[in-house]
Amino acid sequence: MIEVTMRSKHAWAVACGIFLFLLSQCAWSGDTYSVTDSYSLVEYVFTNTLGTAATTNGTMIVFEGQLDAGMTVTSAWNKTANAYIASVQLVVEVKLFDELPSSNEVGNVRGAVAALRTGTGSTTGLYYAWGITNNAPATWVPLMTTNGTQFVVGEGSTNSITFVFRYSDSDPVTYQVFIGEAGGDLQPSEAVKSVTTSMTGIESVSLLGSGVLQSVASASGTPGSLSSKLSMNVYYSSNSVCADINTVAESQQGTILIHAMINGKWVLVGKVDKTVGEFDNTYHVVLSGLTPGQTYQFKVYDEAGHIYEESLTVATINIASSFVDMEMQMLTVTFNSDVGHHYEVRVASDLGVAASLWTVEDVEVYKNGSWSGSLTNSFLAGTTETTIRIPKSSRDRAFFRIYRKD
Repeated sequence: MIEVTMRSKHAWAVACGIFLFLLSQCAWSGDTYSVTDSYSLVEYVFTNTLGTAATTNGTMIVFEGQLDAGMTVTSAWNKTANAYIASVQLVVEVKLFDELPSSNEVGNVRGAVAALRTGTGSTTGLYYAWGITNNAPATWVPLMTTNGTQFVVGEGSTNSITFVFRYSDSDPVTYQVFIGEAGGDLQPSEAVKSVTTSMTGIESVSLLGSGVLQSVASASGTPGSLSSKLSMNVYYSSNSVCADINTVAESQQGTILIHAMINGKWVLVGKVDKTVGEFDNTYHVVLSGLTPGQTYQFKVYDEAGHIYEESLTVATINIASSFVDMEMQMLTVTFNSDVGHHYEVRVASDLGVAASLWTVEDVEVYKNGSWSGSLTNSFLAGTTETTIRIPKSSRDRAFFRIYRKD
């Protein structure tokens, strides 16, 4: 069970799975474990207050009993939602409850979810949330998707569970839960009315049951997942390592954070800051601390802590000096390319101008022994080397960069 509460001891809890062969490695209650917030990079201390716990590979916490951590996630104003918002996400391996925790085990928490087995011996369960219906005392209620169906979960599934709390001066505190397989799409729940009325935000997190805690993420001011999908291309161009990020079904403002595994540690290498109304679904950002030609493990986080993870090589675009020809009106360039991917050329009058001020240039492409004869601002590479002609700019001088778009 995962709980979120006003009190310093509990915030929220979730049911998750444990492997019995790890029990011999466990320490008794009272031991502490440090977990770094994968979004804010704040370090939180989880205390094994009941039962046993142990770490696996120094990262995941395997426990049976209860884990508590003080987490200060302040509520922040969101203009779009017209409310104060705070969110927190756990990635856990789910173990199903045979019966839901009693009310005295849950207490006066801000929010909670638990997964209940659908029948004796079943490996399938349904999610329930702790809330108020029709002004009755708080109880477990079915956690419903926005499509009107109850969330289903399988025994041993690794789920990302994100609580998004909404605070308002005139309305009761409510929360939504975004659930999905780790690394996949998160589905939003219907709003659940919270027991509490405090506007301060999330104060702590508690996990009760048996399970594995894999990661934690939290954020202020976010109303939900940034996008349902995200793709990223990383490459070296014009003395900079850059990333082009494309989002799908993007709907909210916030910051996209890009981390890379460098020397065994996750390092923030770039971010995209956005405000209300600035959604174009495609973003270009210069990254720091990366070496061209090297392969890195990347993690990209939206402002709700939704994680997109992928291993990428910092591709290099090399222009062969022997294949740069300058004619009266055209510059002919040959460069290495990835088959099946699109490229574009951007120009500027000064190398020092911001990336947003580089403009896309129309070019001609050499294919099958002849020039395309028409100008295009995006072209598909059909071979490992591509030759293009770039019209000379009317400016006194101009610089060009070649970008891979996908």
